[in-house]
Amino acid sequence: MRANQRWILLGLCLLMATPVLAAGPTDTPPESKQVEAEPVPTGQAIDDLLLNREQYFYSSFGRLDPFGSLLKGKFARSQNGDLLDVGELELKGVVWGNEDKFAVVEDKREHSHILREGDRVVNGRITRITQSSMTVAHYFFGETSSVTIYMKEEGEGSYDAP
Repeated sequence: MRANQRWILLGLCLLMATPVLAAGPTDTPPESKQVEAEPVPTGQAIDDLLLNREQYFYSSFGRLDPFGSLLKGKFARSQNGDLLDVGELELKGVVWGNEDKFAVVEDKREHSHILREGDRVVNGRITRITQSSMTVAHYFFGETSSVTIYMKEEGEGSYDAP
């Protein structure tokens, strides 16, 4: 039985190889078609292309313009005298990265501010920022005290002055 299967398999292989053997080797590569490039427009043809361009115009027709700025009005710059008061600040978060770290604080008017180490505040300067606190060197009548502001947890205060 096995011998019959081998003969059948050999016969099928020969049958499939016959067209390939009959064609013989091909020494010549198939012919490639040469595609002629379109001529590059010059002179008058270029002028016609540039002058007859399709023009586009956008009109919002009384609706809100999706390309318009969402911010209106003028922005107020902070003056050098606009320093934050440490007593009014609440630490909301600390952003910590490979190159930079800064504290996100909120004042009593609920305006958010960004503070980095070395930034000035009223009667002091930010000296240290950790992942859960911000320390301020507070200068008052010639004395320096260190005030640490912690991120507020539920039901806790946020200040610690040694």
